[in-house]
Amino acid sequence: MMMSHRWSNFCFQKKEDLLQAKPLSSMADFQSKGLTMLQLNQETIQTGFRQLGICEGDVVLVHSDLLRLGIPEQAKNREAILNFYLNAFQSILGKKGTIAVPAYFYEYARHGIPFDTEYSPVSKSLGAFSAHICTLQGKVRSGNPLQSIAAIGPHAEYISGGNSLSGYGINSPWHRLHSLNAKMVFIGIGMETMTYVHHIEQEVGVPHLYFKVYPYPVTRGDNPIPGYPVSAVRYLNYGIEYNLKPFESLLLQRGLARSISVGKGNILSVSTEDTFQEGVKYLENNIYAFLQAPPKFIAGQIPFDGVPK
Repeated sequence: MMMSHRWSNFCFQKKEDLLQAKPLSSMADFQSKGLTMLQLNQETIQTGFRQLGICEGDVVLVHSDLLRLGIPEQAKNREAILNFYLNAFQSILGKKGTIAVPAYFYEYARHGIPFDTEYSPVSKSLGAFSAHICTLQGKVRSGNPLQSIAAIGPHAEYISGGNSLSGYGINSPWHRLHSLNAKMVFIGIGMETMTYVHHIEQEVGVPHLYFKVYPYPVTRGDNPIPGYPVSAVRYLNYGIEYNLKPFESLLLQRGLARSISVGKGNILSVSTEDTFQEGVKYLENNIYAFLQAPPKFIAGQIPFDGVPK
């Protein structure tokens, strides 16, 4: 496997160190460190995170389905499992590191329920770790309900603060995560959950998304956020389905993404910068590359309506 040419994305001091490093992807790798693949404790999870290139001071965006890795040793309840992962990240990132998670509130669009960054729950499909981060003191959650990001750490206010209601693009949390070259970490799941691709699509300008404005209130505690959330969403009547597996395979083959086995599942990591640069090139070759198939647009109907009469 080729390794990334962007050596600064990883924790190794020398290029040679990175070339010699191998992910903990086999039983032999773990046993050489006195570990086993099926063990899930602080030593194995932190070793795994470091093998993925997670370093002190990093910004990480975490997508997760924690139970796919199994139950951590000595974790007796839900709270213990959540703190197991939080402690693992914080032990590596240190005080200068920042943890971000998707914190969407889908009920805003589905049912017109007002969104409050402080009190609205995280939609259950995003997993317990996202919800847990939103309960922590000092967390900051961004204002667009459908693409909200919650963060803790020194960069939390920069990522998720302010009054921006943009879902993607300039001044959105996704743009700010990219500006910090955040590392996306997928625990127990693959890149099929990677919302960041829609930020790339908006920046490129794909024809299968359009901007939708939502008129329901958004507040930050007692303070209304002025304006209306704007999100890039797909057309619903053209058979648009996403398939990110080929893009994930491309990033892994080029050594830009890394995947390792820990516990009963896998963890994958890739930087926002590498993903953005490769994603732009990917779409240049095929504007529908993130989709299962090209949309079934109808001639004469938006967005395939041609010159207006």
